[in-house]
Amino acid sequence: MGKLYLIIGMALAIAACSKEEEKNDGDGNGNGNEQPVVKTEAPKVVSSVPSANATDVELLSEIVISYDKDIQLAPNTTVRLNGQYKDDGLYVVAKDLFIPVELEAGTAYKLEVLNPTVKDADGNYAPDFVLNFTTKTVNAFNAEAFDIAKAPADAAATAGAKALYGKLIGDFGTKTYTTINAGTDWSAAAASSADLAVFEYGDYTMDANAARYSDVTPITNWISKGGIAAVRWSWIVPSTDPTPEMPDPEMEGDDIFDFDDIATGNWEAYKYMDNSYFTKCSVGTVFTVYYKNAAAGAQMALKHNVEGWPGVVDANGTNYEYFDIPAGSGSYSLEVDAEVMKVLLGAGIIVGGHDYTIMGVSLTYPAQQGGEEYVDELLEFDDVVIGNWDNWKYLDAAALANCVVGTKMVIHYKDANGAQMGFRVNIENWPNLVDGNGREYGYFNIQDGEGDYTLKIDQTVLDAIKEPGIIIAGMNYTVCSVLLRHPVGGGNVEYEEEVLTFGDGIVTGNWADYKYLEPATFISCSVGSELVVAYKDAGEGAQMAFKTNVENWPGIVDENGNNYQYFAIAQGEGSYTLSVDATVLTQLRASGLIIGGYNYTILSLTIRNPKAAAAAPKKPVLRIEPLTSEFTADEALKEGTWQNEILKADLAQMAAYLKLLGDQSIIFQPAGIPFWNGSAEARIALWKYVFDYMGEAGLHNLIWEWAIAPYDKDASAYPGDAYVDVAAAWPDPSATTGGAYMDEWEMLLGATNHKVLALIATAGLPTEEVCLSTGCMWLWATDN
Repeated sequence: MGKLYLIIGMALAIAACSKEEEKNDGDGNGNGNEQPVVKTEAPKVVSSVPSANATDVELLSEIVISYDKDIQLAPNTTVRLNGQYKDDGLYVVAKDLFIPVELEAGTAYKLEVLNPTVKDADGNYAPDFVLNFTTKTVNAFNAEAFDIAKAPADAAATAGAKALYGKLIGDFGTKTYTTINAGTDWSAAAASSADLAVFEYGDYTMDANAARYSDVTPITNWISKGGIAAVRWSWIVPSTDPTPEMPDPEMEGDDIFDFDDIATGNWEAYKYMDNSYFTKCSVGTVFTVYYKNAAAGAQMALKHNVEGWPGVVDANGTNYEYFDIPAGSGSYSLEVDAEVMKVLLGAGIIVGGHDYTIMGVSLTYPAQQGGEEYVDELLEFDDVVIGNWDNWKYLDAAALANCVVGTKMVIHYKDANGAQMGFRVNIENWPNLVDGNGREYGYFNIQDGEGDYTLKIDQTVLDAIKEPGIIIAGMNYTVCSVLLRHPVGGGNVEYEEEVLTFGDGIVTGNWADYKYLEPATFISCSVGSELVVAYKDAGEGAQMAFKTNVENWPGIVDENGNNYQYFAIAQGEGSYTLSVDATVLTQLRASGLIIGGYNYTILSLTIRNPKAAAAAPKKPVLRIEPLTSEFTADEALKEGTWQNEILKADLAQMAAYLKLLGDQSIIFQPAGIPFWNGSAEARIALWKYVFDYMGEAGLHNLIWEWAIAPYDKDASAYPGDAYVDVAAAWPDPSATTGGAYMDEWEMLLGATNHKVLALIATAGLPTEEVCLSTGCMWLWATDN
């Protein structure tokens, strides 16, 4: 038995050794190497259709992403195209992921295939993949809608004019010309490489520019280098009879400044009014200049009294450097907005121009609104040089005795250089003054040089300083005086309130959420309005912000230079009040208001507008409105009228200028009040009259371009195909879009389909991509 046990034990030992060797061998061959577990790599993108950063991509129905191995769709896919989820309809064939899409022409796209969307058989998920591409812009022009005339309207057109016309109709629908407005002095064309240049004639008075118009070298040079030249006759005529028998106007207004008559003459004489004339002005004041003896073509100008005398520019961007006034006697009124106000209260204003006599100026003030009428109390003292808290100015209770809620404390200072001002309460340790919004006035920057800072006294400020007084301190400036402006009626302003609620509230979070209010929200606001933002759930460190809706969202800035980009608000529930001054009002009306910040919830905005007093009777104001001119096409065609005399004289003058171009072929654009003002029948007749006149004068080198008037809503005054080569639109000058101008396209196409189409004097040029994608293939578009 013992031997049997020994044999069995040896056999088991041998078997165990054999198994161990197999284990060490790893492949059962006894080589002693263990086989490792293989870990596979995640799928990788090797190509795509379209390819990365491709341009002019066709309008595909599917995007294909190819990987380096067979793939599967994950249970939860995440695919986005320009931020829109595209998970429906995804499918896989072997190594390719197919994504159904509906693409638009001329559009930049960003495709995101995010993890987890695609995996392999081993469960490895492909990493995020981003594909950028741009689709091809397709020309949507409908050539079948047009049947372009094969020859110019002038049957006697020169060979050059016929060749130019042939080029225009050949290019129409296939390309758009680059353009340059050479301006009234034609200088802009010299350095330009555009296809077409527009040379302006007829600005103000033809005779005054005879010398310049006689030198046609800029036009002939442009044509000689291969450019297309267009001559725009901006025919400007007097609005009224240039030699009327009119009495001198009677000046009316709240304040009348009757000067000795000043006969203006190309800035040889003018009237300067410094800012002392305008101390009672506010936004809404009407500034009226009275004049007499205005000749035909007379111009007024309103200018800054600074270097170069630039023109006054209002909040709408209108520049008053030169503008026409009717002949004879009359008045011109300018309503003062915030931008004009800055001029009047700054260096004052210069009234000048040429060919008329200044009689005087009047100021008509708007009806006062609640809280805007003040009694001034000036506190004068020796100048106090403020320097790093070594010196300060203290106003005690007696000095502040007349202050009420609504008082404005205006600190006048000078010699500021990197300066800071500060307000402290005259109690132990001089704590910072804090207003009802929780704003501390410990230190704040003021502008260099000389200026004013206005502290608006609310109930919190009044309670803090009424008894102990206030300390005006800081560093690096000199306090000159303090003006206390006390509201009439003790600050008991009556307000009209408009409450805007925002549902359950807007939870702010580091600009992830905010409330935008468009400019129209603040139409009823005026200087003295208040914007009260109610909030709740303000956490520790919560901040509010008021921003303008322009690039980068800069903070609202008030007339003191305070920037409301970010400011702390009290925790919990409360409100913050922003006082609307002229500077704030300008920003609200320009771009609206963004209320944001973080770590609190916006509940509502209350707009509190001071009630206006009864409006004063409106005085008649003479406005220069183009289509109220007495110069109409109807009157111009009547023999014996003053309009007819001007028509004949100006036509003769313009024909003489055009003859200076010899046989050079040009596009001729007659435009201006005579072609826009009057009955449609008369305007058509006037165009035909001018067409025939130029032909009889031997001018057969012209390609005729007619345009819909800026204020017309249809093409009812279209003269007919026999008198037109190019049909154009002159968009409403208030429009600033650079879009397709599709309404104008349809209006012209409704009048004729036998002419090429163009745009005159647009405020925003359409891009070639817009023209292609919309099919509105304007052959050219020029800026105004």
